[in-house]
Amino acid sequence: MKKILFLTLYFFSVLVNASTNVTVVWPFSSSSAHANMTRMLIDNANKIQNKYEFRIEFKPGAGGLIATNYVKNSDDKNIRILSTTSSFYTRKILHDDKTYDIEDFYPLVFHCYKEPMVLYSLKHSNILDLKKNTQYSIGINTGSITSALAREIAKELNFNFNLIPYPGAIEVLRDVQGGHLELGIGFPASVKTYPNLNILYNTTEKINSNLSFFTGTYMLLLPSNQTNQIKTELSNIFTLAASSTEVSTICNDLLGINPKFSEKEKNKYYYWMHDSWKKIKNN
Repeated sequence: MKKILFLTLYFFSVLVNASTNVTVVWPFSSSSAHANMTRMLIDNANKIQNKYEFRIEFKPGAGGLIATNYVKNSDDKNIRILSTTSSFYTRKILHDDKTYDIEDFYPLVFHCYKEPMVLYSLKHSNILDLKKNTQYSIGINTGSITSALAREIAKELNFNFNLIPYPGAIEVLRDVQGGHLELGIGFPASVKTYPNLNILYNTTEKINSNLSFFTGTYMLLLPSNQTNQIKTELSNIFTLAASSTEVSTICNDLLGINPKFSEKEKNKYYYWMHDSWKKIKNN
C-alpha cells in the first residue's frame, strides 16, 4: 500500500513539474547567423525558467511560407513560435501572398536595424569601374529582399543589371569568387569570409534614397490565437533571454550589428515595418 501511494505521489509530482514543450521554427538555412541567434535565444530561455522547454525546428522552403503557415496553424496543445526576418513582410507584400496576415501573429521579440548589405565583385575593385551603358549580371538569392534591393541599386546608380536568381546567398558568393558571376549582393560579414572579393557599394551609406527603407528585422512571432497568459509569459521570457551579453556578442560578430530589442514599442515597429515595405512596393 505504501509503495502504491509513493508511486502515485511520484508520478503526480512529475506531471505537476513537467515543462510545456514549445517549438521555435526557423524557415531558412540552419547555418545562418540568424539561425545561430535563434539557438542562443532558446538556450537562454531554457536556462532562466523551467515552465517551458524550448527546442528549434527547421522548416525551410517557399521563402519562409511553409514555416509561417506551419506556425500559424498551431494551437495551445502544440505551441509554436516563428523565428523569422524581413522575409515575413516581403513574402506577404511583394509576392502578394494571401495565406497569412500580419494580424495572425503577435511579436514576442522584435528587433530592427539598418540592413548592412553590400554590392561586391571579384573582377571590379571600385564602383567607378562599372560603365553605365554596359549590362552586368548580378546574382541574387531567391529571397525578395535582395531582389528588391538589387533593383533599387540599379535605379540608384543608373546601371543596367541582369538579375540572376540563386537558391541562396552562399551560392552567389561562390560563383562570384570563382569568376562565374560578375556581381553579387550580400551581408558584409559573409562577404568578408572571401578575402579576394571587393565591396563596391554599401547600401547603409545611402540615407537619402529609397534604400533607406531597407531595414533588417529579426522577430519571434507567436500565433495571435494563443491566450494572453501565454503571450505575456513567453514575451517576458524571450525579452529577458534577448538581453544577454551572449546575444549581443553573436549579433556583433556574425551580423555586424548592435542589437536593441524594443519591448515597449515592439508592436509599433512590427506594423511600421509592414508599412515601410508597402512603400517600397509602391515606388
